[in-house]
Amino acid sequence: YINFASNYSWLPYPGSPWNNVRSDTASNLKDDQGNNSSVSLNLQTNWWASYTNGAQTGNNSGVYSDTVLRDYYYFGTSGGPNTVTGSVTGLDTTKTYSITFFASSLWQIRPDNGHTVYQIGSRKDSIEVQNNRSQVVTFSNLSPASGGVITFTMSKGADASAGYLNSMVI
Repeated sequence: YINFASNYSWLPYPGSPWNNVRSDTASNLKDDQGNNSSVSLNLQTNWWASYTNGAQTGNNSGVYSDTVLRDYYYFGTSGGPNTVTGSVTGLDTTKTYSITFFASSLWQIRPDNGHTVYQIGSRKDSIEVQNNRSQVVTFSNLSPASGGVITFTMSKGADASAGYLNSMVI
């Protein structure tokens, strides 16, 4: 469970099982039992920007808690790249995995923040981020490449002013 947390330290972050990531790399992510693992995340860019304007429910009734819905990593604006490639490493090559992406924004730069597109291999799907509290994209039956790596790409949709990622569940 990865939450792309803002760098605003006065805001509460989600507790276990969430790993609160505040940079483009995170190592030894904790599993759903709170144990350190060999799994790491690397966004292959030197760009990091986060904010706290994801749609919330006020009562934690979304797909995740309001603290997860609130914070997001964004790209494709303010000098950031339009596409970001990331990798999950340290995976067991004898197992298959699912990766679920969640994105939400209420950023007021435009009335509708459009879609963020996610791709793993030849599979591609997108999320309409505006006021999203429940839509996720899940890629299932993923086999890591040699070395235990799954690579993914995120890009802002043609209708978007930015791309977003609030959380990932592996």
